[in-house]
Amino acid sequence: MPRDDTSTLEVFIRERGFAFARIGSTLVQVRARQLFLSDVERVSSLAHLVRAQTVARKIAFLGILEEEAEVPEGDVRAAQALQMREFLADPRVHLCGAILGSGPRTTMLRAVVRLSVLGQPRMTTASSVREAVTWLAARGIRDPAETLAAAANELRAMARETA
Repeated sequence: MPRDDTSTLEVFIRERGFAFARIGSTLVQVRARQLFLSDVERVSSLAHLVRAQTVARKIAFLGILEEEAEVPEGDVRAAQALQMREFLADPRVHLCGAILGSGPRTTMLRAVVRLSVLGQPRMTTASSVREAVTWLAARGIRDPAETLAAAANELRAMARETA
């Protein structure tokens, strides 16, 4: 059943260091731990279902990487790259990764990711949740930036809680 309710945060995954939810036509993922292949598979399945149920002309995927999160390697990195390509195969999808933190590792990661998305107008990185939701709003995502920021921060708090 198609739905685009922008008032309710619908949480699909809530674990220590990892959460995934939807608000309106926006999918939000928060990660503050290592990424596992099972995480990529669960998010891909849920995102496919949500995209099929969403009638909005544009869909956002907001990925929030907390400073303490590990960078995926090997098979997990390859699966995540495939996941991003699949998301972007849907012309409605706009994707923004908020890579949080100010240390040298985070700054370098942000630069590497920015280089990898050059030439992809529907994908970018940000250094804060506010910057990310502002970018998505400028792309015509119908969910208000303030609503997205509040939902993202609520999901971040959930991911910090002990399971």
